[in-house]
Amino acid sequence: MSKGYKVVKEKALAFYKKEINYLVVFKRMTEVQQGSKSFQELFEEVVEAVYRCGMEGETADRMVGFQFVRALNSASIR
Repeated sequence: MSKGYKVVKEKALAFYKKEINYLVVFKRMTEVQQGSKSFQELFEEVVEAVYRCGMEGETADRMVGFQFVRALNSASIR
């Protein structure tokens, strides 16, 4: 794992913890963990996708938060 990826992931996680309603996320985490992907795997996939697009800083943080919520709400995740 590159240093840039790790920094983006850490910042994105901090943004995520600040911006998203914990009760909703906890409920969805439980649902995701019962499905085929774990919560952590899903989060890492989103971070990796944003990092590969070359986004940095606050833009990357916000994009990860936005895309992660979209992924949690996706019909493919049970």
